Amino acid sequence: MFLGIIGYHKKTIVSDDIVEKFPKLSGRLSSIIQEVPCTRNVLYLYKLRKGFSKEWKWWAIEMMEKGFQTPGIIQLAGEDMNMNPFEFSSLVETIFHELDLDISNDDAFYQYALWVAHQVLDGMISAEEGFKELTQAAIDTDYHKAFLEFYYLEENADLLRDHLPGCYGDGNMREDNIEAWMHQYFEKLIEINK
Repeated sequence: MFLGIIGYHKKTIVSDDIVEKFPKLSGRLSSIIQEVPCTRNVLYLYKLRKGFSKEWKWWAIEMMEKGFQTPGIIQLAGEDMNMNPFEFSSLVETIFHELDLDISNDDAFYQYALWVAHQVLDGMISAEEGFKELTQAAIDTDYHKAFLEFYYLEENADLLRDHLPGCYGDGNMREDNIEAWMHQYFEKLIEINK
């Protein structure tokens, strides 16, 4: 039987062993992320020293809505977009002290990968865009281990897009299923890191 006639395609399958289990978070940070998921994004921005942005303002407003109404968060929510970078940095340090948070690079970076995965599954960005963001995060963090898998898998996808054989991953990503494979990867990443 010629399966091509009926539209047969190999099923997209991401091997379980290729998806990384991230370190568990401390209780306080974990509970804040449960309440305000965009905390994952601002922690990453903070570790990269990106400065004040609309993401921080939205975060502060959402934190207030969820009951985290510290003086620092209230001040941050009311700031205009021209905030001095030194004042911003000092204010964020104050907020983290008020919340009793000590955030390592590892925590911030692994949580950012989960933030991007959720953005993909929520339909905010495509899976390929998510991989590109995390590949850029690898470069921006001097190839932090939280992002290396994405970097290598994106390189593998680039080879496949150029009609070359892939050389990394589980062998299930093919030229005709890159987006579907990446989407499934993000699904499994979230599932394994619940």
